[in-house]
Order: sequence, then structure tokens, then C-alpha cells
Amino acid sequence: PDKDAGVVAILEPGVMGSIKKCDGQWCEMTFEGHTGWLQQSVVWGAYPGERVKN
Repeated sequence: PDKDAGVVAILEPGVMGSIKKCDGQWCEMTFEGHTGWLQQSVVWGAYPGERVKN
């Protein structure tokens, strides 16, 4: 993940997904069969700096 990478999808507010893992800055998530990375600061339910391993 990189904040300067191109956008490949735009999620609607309130969309629900599953967190696969977070490294403290980015979370890998799945949404209706699609997988992508979001900045952790915009993921509800992931605390700042929290690491999640799957």
C-alpha cells in the first residue's frame, strides 16, 4: 500500500467489509469478494496504530 498509488475503487460511506490484517497504518480488507488496502485512519473499528494479523 502507498498513499500515492492510484485509486482502483471508491467505497460508499457505511459500506461493510472484513479486516484481513492491519500493519498500524494500512488495513487489507475484503468487500463483497474484492480485496484492497485502506488507510487505517479511515477504517471504523481499527484503532490508530493497532496491528491485526490473520
